[in-house]
Amino acid sequence: MSAQEGKLLSDFLLAPAPLRDFMTLRQFTEIFPKGHRTNPAVQDLYRELQRLREKDIDLVRRAIAEEITRSKRLRREYASERRQLDDATVAGLDPNALRMEEEVHSIPINS
Repeated sequence: MSAQEGKLLSDFLLAPAPLRDFMTLRQFTEIFPKGHRTNPAVQDLYRELQRLREKDIDLVRRAIAEEITRSKRLRREYASERRQLDDATVAGLDPNALRMEEEVHSIPINS
């Protein structure tokens, strides 16, 4: 995964995620019946929801970073395998023939 893909994931999954970005305290308060809107617990609930949301956002941020790291490792492994196959082909050996040759030489011969 390139840095561009990491940015795309971050923009898509993280940018609109904080609670304050899509719901203000006033909007949240208006969800409750009129008799409960002035209750201090409503503001506490909003703050707790913000905290939980930030925690989830942090988990997603870490997962994106881990995915980028894993993707880089997989690309390196793939490139290494590709170079090995290309080297075998450049040397005039078919990759399948090379593999069969390796298998034949690794089997002990019983006399």
